[in-house]
This record gives sequence, C-alpha cells and structure tokens, in this order.
Amino acid sequence: MPELKRELAKVAAEVPAKDSSALAHLPIDRVFTMKGFGTVVTGTLVAGTLRKGDELEVFPSGKRVRVRGVQVHGENADTAIAGQRTALNLAGVTVEDLTRGMTLAPPDTFRSTQRIDVALSLLSSAKPLKDRARVHLHAYTSETVAEVALYGEKQVKPGGTAQAQLRMAEPALLLPGDRFIVRQFSPVATIGGGVVLDAAPLARRKKETVEPFLKVLEGGNPPSILKARLAQRRHDGLTLAQATAETGWRDVVVQNHLADAIRQGQVLKIGDRLVHAPAVEGLKLLLVRSVEDFHNKNPLVAGISKKSCAKPPEFRRTCWPCP
Repeated sequence: MPELKRELAKVAAEVPAKDSSALAHLPIDRVFTMKGFGTVVTGTLVAGTLRKGDELEVFPSGKRVRVRGVQVHGENADTAIAGQRTALNLAGVTVEDLTRGMTLAPPDTFRSTQRIDVALSLLSSAKPLKDRARVHLHAYTSETVAEVALYGEKQVKPGGTAQAQLRMAEPALLLPGDRFIVRQFSPVATIGGGVVLDAAPLARRKKETVEPFLKVLEGGNPPSILKARLAQRRHDGLTLAQATAETGWRDVVVQNHLADAIRQGQVLKIGDRLVHAPAVEGLKLLLVRSVEDFHNKNPLVAGISKKSCAKPPEFRRTCWPCP
C-alpha cells in the first residue's frame, strides 16, 4: 500500500492543473431534489470558477438557471474552482428539466453542436473502423450515437490514427481539446478515443483545405490556430464572441494571442471583429475591378451606385460588409 500511494501521488503531481481562470464548464453527472433546497446537480468542474449567485445556461436545452448554493467535496463553499467535485443548488429549473450529460456554462458564450472534427485513435485490439461506421460516443458525462466520417481514408486500421468528423445523433457542448471515447456500436466494446479539434466545422469547405486546417489545430499553437480559423472565414472574419464560442478562450485571451499578428498587419481588428488581412486585400482588388468594369461599360456615367457595385456574383459571395 505505501508503494501504491507513492505511485498515485507521483501520477497526480504530473497531471496539468485545470484552468480556473477559463470560462466555467460543468458536465452534470447527477440530478436530484433535496428537501428544503430543491434541485441539486453534481459534477466535476473541468474549467473556470463558479460562485453563489452566478447565472448559468444549461446546454443543450438553453434554459437559464441561478446558483443558489455551492458545495465542494460535501462542504458548503462560496466558490468552486476547476478540478473540484462540485454540487450546485439551482433556482429556475426542476429535476425534469435536467439529466446526466448536460453541461452548465456561462450564458451566451458557447454553442451546442452535433458535428465535431477530431483526431481519432484506434486501439490495437480493435477491428478496423470503416468510413460511415456508427459508434457510441462518450465525452465527459454525455453519451450518444455518432457516425464516423473519415477524412482521406476508407478505414482506420487497429492501432492507427485518422482525422474524422463525428456526426452525433444528439447535440452536446464540446470544445477543442475535449477528450472522448468511442465504443463499437454492437457488441458494445471500447475501441478507441481521441481529442476534439473543431466543434464548429464550416458546412461548406473545399476538401483539399480540411486536412491542412485540422493539422494546424492539432499542432496546438494558439496564434496559428486563430489565424487559420480567420483564414477559413475569409472576409467574414469572426467577432470576439464567435472566437470565444469556437475556441473556449476568453476574449482577452484571444486578443493576446493575436496581438503580434495585428501589429504586423496579418490580422485586422474592425470594431470587435477580427478579419484575415489577405482576404481584405483581395476584397479591395475585387472592389476596384468592379468599379473599373462599370466605368468601362458606362463611360458617360459620373458615379457608381451601391447596387451596381455589389452586382458581380463573386463580389456578393465574398463581400463583408457589403458596400
């Protein structure tokens, strides 16, 4: 037993500390009613800090609740921080509104999703996993069925890895960096797992751009990740709120990671919107060409209307904001 305790302490010391300054994220594992208190939920606070009086949103239902009381490891507390076992007494919701697998987070920050791009690893003991196979997906306390859409592969061999999109039967709150387990659809057996790379994949993308983009996300460099996300959004860019929803990082963290890119002119900050600078340069050229084409066809007209300026189809598809 002493040797076992030493090894456990050694392993625990090597685990990276949870980030209590991040946005709160509490997956629910139990829901019950306590006489004299009302609705109570428990879970492990995986990120951030929760306090008595906080307003939270229930994902994926969207209900709003207020924290009436906090307990940490069975003791009353004013605050719970990341990594702690936490019980919350909630107002504004009943036990029928909640279930294991839901997640509590600050309101108007994140978005539930049914599609996630992932880095997937298969156990060496598993059977080959074919494209479009159905699996059981386990992430934190949630469980759902998902279809595996492989990128650039027909199947994953035992012990192999691949990039894939998991298309879930039910929505869930997942963020980049979250880990998951996949189990065979039938008979149910654990076959692998992986990490979420993108919880907000774009619906329309060129196939040849997907794998390089996911490689950047897999690299884990925050400035590179943000610049890649902006590049794929082209002229639309991302607001700070959208960047937070996609990455899970606070807006101040996003701005800090992009500070050098903004100073160097690689990223433009327009109000609270961040835009890929090369895309804006391309838009300028497109605008100039549109005006020149108009005047070549209408040499006697003194000016150009907004309607005529935005007329070319390629301009309408790429313009932000529309002139």
